[in-house]
Amino acid sequence: MWLGDGVLDFGFAGSEYLEELHWSPERLTTVSQVDNLTLHTNWTAQESTGVGGTNYIDLLFGAKFALAERCALGGSVSVPITSDGVRPAATGTLAFEWYF
Repeated sequence: MWLGDGVLDFGFAGSEYLEELHWSPERLTTVSQVDNLTLHTNWTAQESTGVGGTNYIDLLFGAKFALAERCALGGSVSVPITSDGVRPAATGTLAFEWYF
């Protein structure tokens, strides 16, 4: 939607996964060699490393306004509308653009 020297918009974004996302692997095995020694490391998570859910949908808001002939100020906010997983209440971006 145009508003004087600027524009406002909104929309939806999202992803759907077949399996729950994980912060870290459930199991990790490494082999390291130092001099003549070999070190085997096995790590197993004691609890679920999942962040919960498979359906992530956000509502997006954005705006951009001309400050002068060759520069603009813009910003956007993403607000989750599904409660799946560990997510912030909202994330935002602010941008200054200079055209040359």
